[in-house]
Amino acid sequence: MVITILVLMALLSPGAFLLLKSVRRSPDLATSQTDPSSPAASPAPTSPEASASPSSPTSSPSGAAGKVDWDLKARSVVFIDGTSDPNCQWTGSGTSIIDGSYVLTNAHVAISDSGVPCQLFVGSVSDVKSAPETYNSAVAVSWDENLDLAVLRVVDYAGNPKVIPGATPLILSQRVPSLGEKLHTLSFPGQGGMTVTYSEGDFAGVTSDEPPFFKTTAVLNKGGSGGGVFLDDGTLVGVITAITLPSETEVNSSLGLIRPIQQAADLIAEAKTRGIPPPLESDIATTSDNSDSYADPRFGTCKEAKQNGYGPYYIEIDEEYYWYNDRDSDGIVCE
Repeated sequence: MVITILVLMALLSPGAFLLLKSVRRSPDLATSQTDPSSPAASPAPTSPEASASPSSPTSSPSGAAGKVDWDLKARSVVFIDGTSDPNCQWTGSGTSIIDGSYVLTNAHVAISDSGVPCQLFVGSVSDVKSAPETYNSAVAVSWDENLDLAVLRVVDYAGNPKVIPGATPLILSQRVPSLGEKLHTLSFPGQGGMTVTYSEGDFAGVTSDEPPFFKTTAVLNKGGSGGGVFLDDGTLVGVITAITLPSETEVNSSLGLIRPIQQAADLIAEAKTRGIPPPLESDIATTSDNSDSYADPRFGTCKEAKQNGYGPYYIEIDEEYYWYNDRDSDGIVCE
């Protein structure tokens, strides 16, 4: 696998970057090329004095003595699973915003390659040592593929808005960090198990692309797309989006690319004014030629699944196994 990645990197021209959704349908890496000539879809980052989003909560994000509780902050970061949709065989991450029933992520996580919203489930955690325990459906309500950003609405099985369990209000920061300022990331890259991953690095500047990215030295990996990037005070400043790929003459010189929160301002405002789109199940069903491949309904927990007469599910046999947390690691869930 390492050899494959290095070969693909060598074949890419300088300036290319790798999107960080975790793709299940094939081992190929989804790559994209920066294009400095592309039209700007949003203003360049403003001065560091730019204020926080007026729609953001104003309470302090810090814990005791002003220190940020990253365990608590992690409950506002979600795992996004598109693998129930045959057109969206990947996973990513997202961050709870507004009232906790909205999730900010990347468009390449929420939207299929053909431009159609994916059927998505978001998984949340109450303990950073555990894999996502509770899943809810989510639908894209606004997105911009040029910015590579999307806002989802989390819904229950009746299609009503649902607040992510344990999510805490986040302050959105629109300022540009200073060079060398610490950035903190939270996401679900799937490395070391299906638990939330924390990383930190320096703010390394702004790209010349239009619209521009923030650059960071923080370690980012596939599956992290859509995860949250925070300042030292716990305010949300950006969205994990991609990493740069070095040329043949550059070794270990990749940088993380982050979409600044200020570029999401219009999408967030638009999402707040829109209703919830109808469910996509009918669209999903028509894409498969094999009726035996239809999965059972997906519930938030195994308890709900069993109450409705579903389960058990077995590892490497049932697709549904991967939806739930195998607490005793015996290869069976919802037994």
